[in-house]
Amino acid sequence: MSKKVLNTKSIEAIKLEPAQKELDVYDAQQSNLVLRVRPAKQGSYSYAWLFRYSKAGRRRKINLGAYPAVSVAAAREAARRHLEQLELGIDPRAAALVAKATFTPKTVGELFDFWFEEKIKNKRKEKSVNHCAQIFRDHIFEEKAFIDFPLSQLKPKVIEKLIDKINEKGKKRTTALAIQLMKLMFRWATFHEYIERDPIYEYSSKDWVKLYSRDRYLKESELILLFKGMRQARIDPQFIHAISLILATSNRSTETVLIEKRHIHLDDGYLIIPKDNQKETNAKPRDHIVFLSDFAKKHIKSLLSLSGDSRYLIPNLRSKNNFSDKPINSKTLMQQLARHDGESNQAVSGFIKMPFGKITIHDLRRTGSTILSELNFNPYVITLMQNHKISDKIISTYQAGKLLQLRKEATNLLGEVLEKCEAQALHELRTQPHEYRVPWSRNSSESERIILSDCA
Repeated sequence: MSKKVLNTKSIEAIKLEPAQKELDVYDAQQSNLVLRVRPAKQGSYSYAWLFRYSKAGRRRKINLGAYPAVSVAAAREAARRHLEQLELGIDPRAAALVAKATFTPKTVGELFDFWFEEKIKNKRKEKSVNHCAQIFRDHIFEEKAFIDFPLSQLKPKVIEKLIDKINEKGKKRTTALAIQLMKLMFRWATFHEYIERDPIYEYSSKDWVKLYSRDRYLKESELILLFKGMRQARIDPQFIHAISLILATSNRSTETVLIEKRHIHLDDGYLIIPKDNQKETNAKPRDHIVFLSDFAKKHIKSLLSLSGDSRYLIPNLRSKNNFSDKPINSKTLMQQLARHDGESNQAVSGFIKMPFGKITIHDLRRTGSTILSELNFNPYVITLMQNHKISDKIISTYQAGKLLQLRKEATNLLGEVLEKCEAQALHELRTQPHEYRVPWSRNSSESERIILSDCA
């Protein structure tokens, strides 16, 4: 337990020890107010305001919300109100429960706050919670008048006009997600009889947008071009090895960037993706085993040599303390692929135009899956490799086997295909002229320096 005057600067200065699970910091300016600090993903922290007090000889607490959504001033004001209740002999926690049980939202904004607190905030992962809040803040509530719109006057036409305005932005997935979230909220409101009729019941995202799954994957000839293009473009070798690792393991980019060195077991040929770092699904979370081919091990060793003292395999290139604070952002990794289509300013970034156009991280994962399918591997084995949820309920219920040996064999065969393509790309770089020469980086391996020197 520590005590200090809490403000933006002092909160940002709070640090936890590596093995520390949480820290309670008492506000020196407002009694009974506590800021609970816990480690979150990507080296950051999560903050929650608590009001602590004793009643009838028992220690109790009330959650006041998360910082910075609830500001320091707002948290202090809430703490003062609870202290006033205590002085009047009222238990703040009991009073809050009574108020909650008798509360009836009158506006769309009040409904959202109540629904978000009850159904989203404490029942989903932090990333999903933040994404939900962002969709409402930036799109659904972009027009402030809708926040104060009376629920008693809410009609389907009002919702239809709102969705039209969101759809005019041209972001199909944002439109579909906004519709999905409003459906969840208004269905919940109808169930609890806060509204008589669901105003969005008759609408579907298909009424506005049609989403198609990409079927893009790279053939072997295109893999060779990718391996060549990454070395011809002005990107740090860290990205080359990271993209190659995703190809070899079929991991998601968000899972790959969070790999810590303690998760890697090179001698045994596997790494672990902890359940807390995995994509949120309806399946029961468990640690995921990823087998490593010789191709994957080679690129992991290169990443280890580039990462310095960082605890992460792929640290943030711009962070302080010898890159040990944070992993690289997954969006930064995805941008390296997106820019290979030549859309970026080549004079500034130097990215070479790839003849097969834009590719994504999902395309890399789809490439690995397609290669293994063409090698006649069972789709169920590939699904387990990629840590997807099994769509067939009968199989997921009665088939508990993890098929580790088959997954290991599949990983090794995929690695052999990628090794062959990369070797061909490096051979062509040595023997054929190309458009760009990569500047030698302090992170370039000796073999890359020799290749680039030969190509020059």
